[in-house]
Amino acid sequence: MGNALGALGTFSIGLRLVFEETQTPEGGTPIVGPDPVYLQDPVLDATVRMVVELAAQVWVERERRLALEVLIEDHGILERGVLENFRPSATQAITFKAERDRFMEDIFKELRRLPITVPKSKDDQ
Repeated sequence: MGNALGALGTFSIGLRLVFEETQTPEGGTPIVGPDPVYLQDPVLDATVRMVVELAAQVWVERERRLALEVLIEDHGILERGVLENFRPSATQAITFKAERDRFMEDIFKELRRLPITVPKSKDDQ
């Protein structure tokens, strides 16, 4: 990942972050391995991964939907307004829910990978 980010130079999402090939946005060296850590706070690091995953999936789905809308309209199958009034059948609703659950699992997987720590109570200290 370091080489890809180094080749990009800067990456912008509302603020400017400069990625050096060997450093994290906070200026340190990432903890390397199968799950590199770039930020000091593991929850923030997982949140950034989650947002990037979500953005990627949303764009793929949006581009695919736009292409399908153009194709079905161009082929005279449906007018675009028909899509706005669509209501799924019971079977379709079950299928849609299963897909939504899979989508949510993909989005939140990074947070689920965080180790769970329970704060010690004052009595345990």
